Amino acid sequence: MAFANALGVTPRRWPLLLGAAGFALASRACLIDPQKDFPLGVETVSEGGQSGHGGNASEQIAGGVSDNGGMRNPSGGASGAEDAGAAGGTGVVNPAGPAARSCADWQTRGVHKDADLIIDPDADGPVPPFSVFCHGMEGPEPLEYLDLPHTDATGFPNMNIAMFSKPGDDNCACPDSLSSSFPMVRFRVSDLTVLVEDRTFAVFLSDPTCHIAQGTCEGEHMGFGEAADCRGAGIATGKAEIDLGDTPFHISPSAQFAAFGYTATGSVDISTDRKRASVTGGGFCGGYGPADPKGPVNGWPTANELKLQQD
Repeated sequence: MAFANALGVTPRRWPLLLGAAGFALASRACLIDPQKDFPLGVETVSEGGQSGHGGNASEQIAGGVSDNGGMRNPSGGASGAEDAGAAGGTGVVNPAGPAARSCADWQTRGVHKDADLIIDPDADGPVPPFSVFCHGMEGPEPLEYLDLPHTDATGFPNMNIAMFSKPGDDNCACPDSLSSSFPMVRFRVSDLTVLVEDRTFAVFLSDPTCHIAQGTCEGEHMGFGEAADCRGAGIATGKAEIDLGDTPFHISPSAQFAAFGYTATGSVDISTDRKRASVTGGGFCGGYGPADPKGPVNGWPTANELKLQQD
């Protein structure tokens, strides 16, 4: 049985099949290359190009270079490495210009479908370009999301989850804990910050019906990296795992973690390379996780943030 996210939508790439024989990966949008500013695989006619020969190629070709997908630079230029394969066919002709700085920037260049795109938020600044998933590209305000490859659905059990724990007799009337998996998180690219409370792509790992119905059970509200329960003061049975493996980011030394809710307590253990963090939290009801930059939260959090840094 698959459980949809809080919006009632099963995520585009990792539909989770609990108790089934596996999971299926939906077809993934192609990546856009910032070095040449080419969207790959978008349906626009290109004139094809030279086939690859399995090695490095450095010859210049008038009118641009084509790879397996058939990308063409209208201004021409030197080719880089070529892969073995047939001559390029359908591809994209892209307008010249600097690398896009945001998903909104890509939208102004004619990209109107949600896709994995590469952006360079500070242009010629010190932050190298990186990939984000651009969501809402057909609307007025497209948003950036950071792909987290390590999840239950991709073979990394209990990674990038947030749990509201139900350890036994407490103030939550539901019989079971409720965990959420986060295959992608909202990413404010201007300062490399995860907006923890965004659950657009969060997936419940069990049936959330009871938690949604019960006012004292907060499992449906858990944000990325948050751990909570309703066991009582000084007790922390909630758990969360943050795993930035296979991303170009780690938890910034300036990142802050704090308790939230009522009579809350908790702790965080961050790995030496700062790619992973294990969080415990609890309260009556309360928890622990990335902090609200405005200060302690005496209720359920709505604006917690996690500052990242490039590797």
